[in-house]
Amino acid sequence: MSKSEKQARLLGGPSGDSASISANGRLIRPALEVPDCVVDEAKIHFKTDGVHIQAVDPANVSMCRLDMEPSAFNDYDVNADDELLAGLNITRFTDNLSHARLGKRTNDPVEIDIDETRTIIEVSRDYDSATVHYADEQLNIDTDAIRQEPELPDLDLSGEADVGIDAFVDAIKHLNGGNDHATLQYRDGSLVITGDGNEDSPVDWSSAVEFEDTATVDDPDDERVRAKYSMSYLHPIAKALKATKADEMSLTWGTEYPLIIDFERSIDEETAYTGSFMLAPRIGDGA
Repeated sequence: MSKSEKQARLLGGPSGDSASISANGRLIRPALEVPDCVVDEAKIHFKTDGVHIQAVDPANVSMCRLDMEPSAFNDYDVNADDELLAGLNITRFTDNLSHARLGKRTNDPVEIDIDETRTIIEVSRDYDSATVHYADEQLNIDTDAIRQEPELPDLDLSGEADVGIDAFVDAIKHLNGGNDHATLQYRDGSLVITGDGNEDSPVDWSSAVEFEDTATVDDPDDERVRAKYSMSYLHPIAKALKATKADEMSLTWGTEYPLIIDFERSIDEETAYTGSFMLAPRIGDGA
């Protein structure tokens, strides 16, 4: 048990503020891939307008945002004057949800009861011989013990690309083999991502992926809209983006500026959740 979890136990009994959620594995598990990619612990805001998470990794390199619509859940109820703010161990939370299948022909119900001090997750799953209910209770974390939420800046970035999720994920997967960094660059209406090899083991090859006619910049004559990003962050973000089952995504970046990946997932033609990843660039090494 971590120090922060012990603190939560010493805070006393549950408060009057609480939230109850009914969902299924196909909704909740993909959404939680967003914070799980960046942090182990996070503050979660349960408000009348939905569930909201913003988090930054300890190195201040990668940030994320997730906003879930109340209408996405089977049932969503917040019993609080303004909001319920809870601190959760995201890794344990996702582990406790693992019995809720998320396949095309499975729809295992998930019930979540949460207040400031504890979270109860119940997953119901039908087997050939019986219906089984998995119930787990985890102590919440003192929100003061969790890293402060980031202020995601409103940046005026000059490069934008619409490349599609599958294409982007496959490109990053291809470049991940042996490359420490990836450079995003605008070139004649296209987004080009190149790998720069391995700093510890020099290689005699290079890799590049071009997304033809997918990119725009503020100044079409500026061929230097480029920035370099760490593959050790970019590859996990791409995997998480795929796991979110998002329908749409867009990329924005600028010379030696962060990369922002915005995405949205719709269910039954209604927005279920939106989110963003922000990744800081590698500065001053020839990017």
